[in-house]
Amino acid sequence: PDCPGASARNTQVVRIGHVSGVTGMLASVGRESEQAARMAVSDLNATCPQIGERPVRFELVAEDDGHDLQRTARVARKPSARRRAAGRR
Repeated sequence: PDCPGASARNTQVVRIGHVSGVTGMLASVGRESEQAARMAVSDLNATCPQIGERPVRFELVAEDDGHDLQRTARVARKPSARRRAAGRR
């Protein structure tokens, strides 16, 4: 949405990590979970959130773990996933 006073320049981006199995035997559950998280982020952004007086836009950083616990641990430790979730590239 067009939020009053918000511009790409002054809006803080907050990335939220989401790890789920969008592949594998339970992929449909993982995809539904990710879609629900995306809807929640969209709903939140529609409220034109602010931290202090600074506009904020939330982004979902989704990672697939294939419903495998070892892969989940690898994804959580992956530096690129942590940097993206923290807003760095």
